[in-house]
Amino acid sequence: MLTPPSSPIIQTHYAAGAMALLEGFGFSHFAEAFEKTGGVHKLWNLLSLEPNLHAKFDRLDLWFERTSQVRY
Repeated sequence: MLTPPSSPIIQTHYAAGAMALLEGFGFSHFAEAFEKTGGVHKLWNLLSLEPNLHAKFDRLDLWFERTSQVRY
């Protein structure tokens, strides 16, 4: 039986993979921020994408690059 994509097991797997990816690129401060603020399920961590862009983002065909402009 396949595990549905919305299951906590799959979501935990995706979250762990995302955190490992961020840490691999030197963004370990994100992991610390997530732990201090109660996890990834917070409004400040929201990224809303159209379904096709979301699929590209999941496959790492779409990514974001740092700029000199910072907004919070």
